Amino acid sequence: MVLSRRRLVLGGLGLAGASLLPGCAPASSSGHGGTPRSYPTPVLTPPSGRRVVEASLRPRPVTLDLGGVTARTWGYDDAGATLLRATAGDVMAVRVDNELPASTSVHW
Repeated sequence: MVLSRRRLVLGGLGLAGASLLPGCAPASSSGHGGTPRSYPTPVLTPPSGRRVVEASLRPRPVTLDLGGVTARTWGYDDAGATLLRATAGDVMAVRVDNELPASTSVHW
């Protein structure tokens, strides 16, 4: 096998990427980090003239009908997903009531 410059660089990048994988593992051996934490609700004062859109999300185990096939999964509320509507410039205040057996976060 001939070792070209491209193979050498790609191999080095692969080794560098593989060395970062242990950082993706959870710090705890229990799987989900133990007891979920409770964080205080921040008090937000929207800038004057801005509309505040309030909503709530309830992540929890759900059973979804996928066209005749049912699937047990994690989702929001009963539909598996919740639509939050706001317009540009609105301030959103979203309460998350986690009913999952593990900690969760919401990605916007």
